[in-house]
Amino acid sequence: MMIIKQINLKNYRNYEEISFEFSPSANLIIGKNGIGKTNLLEAVSYFTYGRSILNHNDCQLINHNKNSFFIKSDFFDESSSITSVFSIYYDTNKKKAIHLNDKLIKKMSDLYHYIQVVYSGPDDIYNIFSVPTKRRFFIDMAISKIYPIYIDYLRRFKEVLTQRNTLLKNDFTKQEKAAWDKAFCDEAKNVVEYRMKFFQAYEDFFKESYSKIIKIEEENVTISYKPHFNEDDFVDKLMTVLSENTNKEKKYQSTLYGPHLDDFCITIKSKNALQFASQGQKRSIVLALKLALASMITEITNILPILIFDDTLAELDKHRCNNILENLIGKHQIFIASPNDIKNLINFNKIDLNH
Repeated sequence: MMIIKQINLKNYRNYEEISFEFSPSANLIIGKNGIGKTNLLEAVSYFTYGRSILNHNDCQLINHNKNSFFIKSDFFDESSSITSVFSIYYDTNKKKAIHLNDKLIKKMSDLYHYIQVVYSGPDDIYNIFSVPTKRRFFIDMAISKIYPIYIDYLRRFKEVLTQRNTLLKNDFTKQEKAAWDKAFCDEAKNVVEYRMKFFQAYEDFFKESYSKIIKIEEENVTISYKPHFNEDDFVDKLMTVLSENTNKEKKYQSTLYGPHLDDFCITIKSKNALQFASQGQKRSIVLALKLALASMITEITNILPILIFDDTLAELDKHRCNNILENLIGKHQIFIASPNDIKNLINFNKIDLNH
C-alpha cells in the first residue's frame, strides 16, 4: 500500500508556501467554502495523472501573480518500507518536469505503476448524468488506471480521428479516404476491445459496491457498455458503414461513427438511471462507480489506491456514509473534505484550514 506522508506546496493555487502531514489511515480536511480544500486534494492527486485530476490546465494552477508552481510529496510503500519523493515543477513558459527520487518521469503512464488515486468530487453527478462526452471521459480515465497501455491506444485513435476529420473538410480521392478509413477502424478496434474488457469485469465490482452502500436488495443496478458494434468483425462492419455514409460525413465534415461517440448505460430496478434515479440514488451510484474502480484497481494491479471524497460524503445520509466508511477504513488511506467538522470521525487526522 502506497500512502502519502506529507506534501509541500509553493505558489500552487491559493497556497504560496505551505506543508501538510497526513495520517496513513484517514484524514479530514475542514474548511469553509473557497478556503482551498479542493486545491489541496487536487495537489494530492496530481501525482496519479501527472496533471490536474479536475482537468484544469497547468497554467491555471499557478498562484496569482507568480510564474511557476512546485509540489513535492513523500510517499511511503508499506510493503517495502521505502519512501519515494515525487516532485513537480511547472512555469509560465510551459516548462514541466516530474521527478521520482530525482529521476525524470518521461511518460505520464509510468506514474500509474507507483500511485493510484480515486477521486470523488461534487461535479461527479453532473459528469455521469449529463452528456455522453462526460461519461466517456470518466470511463477512459478509469480504464487507463487499470490498463495503462490504453492511454497509448486512445491517443493514437484520437490522432487518426483528428486527421480523418480534416480529410472530410477537404477534397479527397476514394483511395485516400479508404486508407484513412482503414487506419481509423484499426485504432478504433483497440479502443473498443479494452472498453469491452473493462466493462466485463467492472459491472460485478459496481453491483457489489452499490449493495454495500445502500444495503437494500431490491435496488438492483447494472452497468453496460454501448458500442456501435461488438468485437465480431468490428473492422469490416465499421469500414462498411463509413463507406456507405461517405456523402453524409462529407456534408457534416465529421466522423459520425465510432467509439468517440459510444456511451454506457446504468439501470436501477431495470430502468434507465439517467431518467428514473432519484437524487439520492444518483449520489449512491456515483460513489459506487468510484468504489468499484478502487476495488478493481486493487484486484488487477495489486495497488491499494488512495481514496479522496471532496465534499461528497456530506451529501449522503448518515446511514449510507457509515456503510461506506466501515468498508474502507483500515484498508485505504482516505481523505475527506468537509466545510464542517464531522463529530463521529473521531479517529481521523483533522486538518483545519480555517486556522
